[in-house]
Amino acid sequence: MHPFSLTPTLNWIQGEQHSWWAPCLWCALGVAALVGGETFIHTRIAAASEPIVLIVADGELLDHTDLVVHFAIPPSRAWNNVHQHCALVLPFHSAAQIDAWCQRHNQPKGQPVPIQQVAALARIWYGQHARPDWRKWTVAEAQSIFAQAGLTGPFWDLQQRAGQF
Repeated sequence: MHPFSLTPTLNWIQGEQHSWWAPCLWCALGVAALVGGETFIHTRIAAASEPIVLIVADGELLDHTDLVVHFAIPPSRAWNNVHQHCALVLPFHSAAQIDAWCQRHNQPKGQPVPIQQVAALARIWYGQHARPDWRKWTVAEAQSIFAQAGLTGPFWDLQQRAGQF
């Protein structure tokens, strides 16, 4: 099912004829890439009171390209509590807003990533998920996808995790 969610979440994707939920903004951008066409991702800045709608066409973000997405938990630890990990992949207006939010909510400061880079990651990561021969990524394949999306460094290092993603 991933990147789709069967339960209501903060991220609702409205397509031309259908709609879906996604666990996090990365997944929502993945759903938009998978279903194609024009989609609208309904979410909230910092999971708070400011609603925002992202317009995506065939996986390409068309507006709000100045936002940053905060990944609070390193991907190598995502499956320790995937619900927490996904709940903390949130859009913000700036890195300074992330700092204040983390301090106010006693949440870990992870990595801010430009939303366009997250959209590119979503296209690469989820772009093959609808193929009949798709299988879960190995750690090496997942690491390569992060590198293709320009996500490198200790935060994105998956080598401490064995298995598949």
